[in-house]
Amino acid sequence: METISMTIKQALKAKNQLVSEIQELTLLIRTSNSIIVGNKRDYEVSTLMMELDSKILDLINLKAKIQRANTPVLEKIYLLSELKNKVTAYKAIDTSEGRQRNLYGNPSEPISMEVELSKSTVRDIIKGIESEIIEIQDALDTFNAVTHI
Repeated sequence: METISMTIKQALKAKNQLVSEIQELTLLIRTSNSIIVGNKRDYEVSTLMMELDSKILDLINLKAKIQRANTPVLEKIYLLSELKNKVTAYKAIDTSEGRQRNLYGNPSEPISMEVELSKSTVRDIIKGIESEIIEIQDALDTFNAVTHI
């Protein structure tokens, strides 16, 4: 990969492209090695392997550059990740309340459930976290669009 100036946003797109190319090369290596004797070989696996090695080195180099450029916003990046995990966890909170079918004991006897956090409360909490995620993502998008590596 030649050294050119690009924004983090462009570098992230280039990283995703490299990942895609690596996946494609890996698949071609896996599926092109063994052929029926006498059939035409579509690819030389050794050439594909050299190309794969080159792409992997390009990816490592690009990831390192992105990581170094992201140093000023690493806490925001980590916070964003943890907030997304928190939303996923909160969406899994059981908010079943009132009379419910008894799944564990006698199915003909309903049980009464109560919650500490209602469905609407959990929803409001999630909305608040998602608003914070949007703010952080906007700040990171701006940073990525103007910061060069």
